[in-house]
Amino acid sequence: MRRAKPGGRRPTGALDLTAMFWLVLVALAIYFGIMYLPPQIEAYEVKHMLRVVAAEAVRQPDDGAIRREILSRARAIGSHYEIRDGQERILPGVVLLDEDIVVNRDVQAKTIVLQVRYTKYVNYPFTQKQAEMTFTPAVKADISEVKW
Repeated sequence: MRRAKPGGRRPTGALDLTAMFWLVLVALAIYFGIMYLPPQIEAYEVKHMLRVVAAEAVRQPDDGAIRREILSRARAIGSHYEIRDGQERILPGVVLLDEDIVVNRDVQAKTIVLQVRYTKYVNYPFTQKQAEMTFTPAVKADISEVKW
């Protein structure tokens, strides 16, 4: 009886069960990575955008202007699916409504809290299924004036 050669191959050239298991595991990791990594990266970009807007809030006392700035900048991050005229289309931007944005300014503590809430839908290829992911990134920043 021959023994298997190093590297997981048998003398006949067939892969053993362990190699097949690892191959399937790597394929599943790649599949779910492709599905779930882009929304996670997009959530990071939204949080970074909130940090930038919070840093600029020192010079902007109007909370309405801050909301408009968040809405404007969110349109440049990521993409979303919409059905228009019976056709599914991919459009740029994160979908935010005015009620999805929270701006809490504490004048006494000289801080501002910015938070948004949005939902992403992940479409699974080959299965016609969809998963819903809800993100609520928030940022708290100091808005006291800098004295040079």
